[in-house]
Amino acid sequence: MLVALALSDAYEITGKASHLKQAVQLTDLILQEYQDHQHGGFFDIQGNLEISLALAKGYKSIYDSPGSSGNGMAIQLLLKMHAITDDVKYLHAAETALKLLAETIKSSGIFGASLGTALEYYLQGVRYITLSGELDDISMDGWSRRIYQNYHPAVWLRRRKLPVVPIPPGVLSNPRMNPRDELPVAVLCCQQHCYPPVNDPVHLLGHLNTLE
Repeated sequence: MLVALALSDAYEITGKASHLKQAVQLTDLILQEYQDHQHGGFFDIQGNLEISLALAKGYKSIYDSPGSSGNGMAIQLLLKMHAITDDVKYLHAAETALKLLAETIKSSGIFGASLGTALEYYLQGVRYITLSGELDDISMDGWSRRIYQNYHPAVWLRRRKLPVVPIPPGVLSNPRMNPRDELPVAVLCCQQHCYPPVNDPVHLLGHLNTLE
């Protein structure tokens, strides 16, 4: 999970499709090999491994001891991958795991932080920035650096080639954006609500500050 999360972080910063491809491959491997497809959640061993009887029963890690819980980090990864790729299978797997494990947070105390964070991300809804332009445009990287100068938890960045900018319903023009200006263009969306598109990182940061 942690490697997949690191790769998705690298994609957000650099925009390299290879990072996203590897993150998707690892996430799909987790779904295929570690997910409890009957009840939800994730085991700490692969379901198809031939191992000794002493280790044959998989364990669903929910406590942050000694490290972050496997299920907590897996759900965070799935929510992020859904936001970046729009693939609903990641959201469905996260929801199934949360339905199974959410009640355990009450009795976990500080050892339930990873799972609690995953639940918070899910309840607040998907929040993402769509950065659209020419994917090999070096200015896209400048946007990434500006966005991540400050900490914005669970606001994920995805890149799209124009013309894929989602224009919010009813927003026909934005006084802060001139269509003749240079690209890229960014749109911040929270669940079903999207802010007007902007082509200045300062204005995007202003939108992000309203989420604090």
